[in-house]
Amino acid sequence: MRVFTLGEHVRVTIVPECCLCDILPGELAPPLPGFAGFSVAVRDIVETRSYLNERGVPVVETPAGEIMVPSIAGLGTAIIFRQL
Repeated sequence: MRVFTLGEHVRVTIVPECCLCDILPGELAPPLPGFAGFSVAVRDIVETRSYLNERGVPVVETPAGEIMVPSIAGLGTAIIFRQL
């Protein structure tokens, strides 16, 4: 895995296909070149989960304890929500 820091809160992480499930459970690598997922910083992770659940958006928890909308519901890309 390689991490490139592009700014104070911006980074790109390159993950080998064999390790993708360690970060994005249940996801498959997209055709190359492609992004398997991206993350969004939120102020309140509990409120974000509640908002998504109330609207019928599927949410799973990542091994890091963040919440993730699977790619099947995220228009082909997994969306991770991280608390600031």
